[in-house]
Amino acid sequence: MARKLAALAFIALVSSAPGLATQSAPPDLTGTWTGTIRIPEKGKRGNETPLYASFTQVGTELTGSIGPEPDARLPISRGRVEATKFGTVITFNMAGPSFMMRFELRAADGVLRGLARLDSEKATAPVELQIDK
Repeated sequence: MARKLAALAFIALVSSAPGLATQSAPPDLTGTWTGTIRIPEKGKRGNETPLYASFTQVGTELTGSIGPEPDARLPISRGRVEATKFGTVITFNMAGPSFMMRFELRAADGVLRGLARLDSEKATAPVELQIDK
């Protein structure tokens, strides 16, 4: 009887503890993506600007490039894809000639949404990317 109670308690503990549950693997983000970034202007929301990206994912490492034109993209660095209990989080940096932009995106239903921020700015720029088929 004590064994059955211990087994039931263990099963209840494992099934109710999200930290002990197996996290699903992150989606493969390899491919070409298009979307928009809304860079704020002082006191204004700013205009949507096209955004083009190409990613290659190997495990949790993400490499590629991103920019405002298909042929005017900069390489990304420190790219990571992490599956968390809250969903898939994608982070990477894009270094320009005199700036560093940091991206933090979340993947949901084939769309990447999140924010980008220049190192020297407090304001953030909303980003949305969809994979090209």
